[in-house]
Amino acid sequence: MELEPDNQRFVNDLGWTLYLSGSLQEARAMLERAVAMDPTDELARENLRFCDAKLARRLRKSTRPGVASAQRKGTSVARASARTDAR
Repeated sequence: MELEPDNQRFVNDLGWTLYLSGSLQEARAMLERAVAMDPTDELARENLRFCDAKLARRLRKSTRPGVASAQRKGTSVARASARTDAR
């Protein structure tokens, strides 16, 4: 990246590597940059969609009732969800 910071393929590859490592916020920033550099690059756009979907799942999971308290107590998320659904 240091040698070719304007290389869109490198930016996309870095974004995907960050995604795979779980650094979703950083990945999203790189993938957005890759798409901005070449809006016609379907791979970069798809990578950004994957990243956005994973971020959305993570957000939904963290905001579901009972999940955060279950994780603190060591209860499984499935059990917490079942309790919440039964209400």
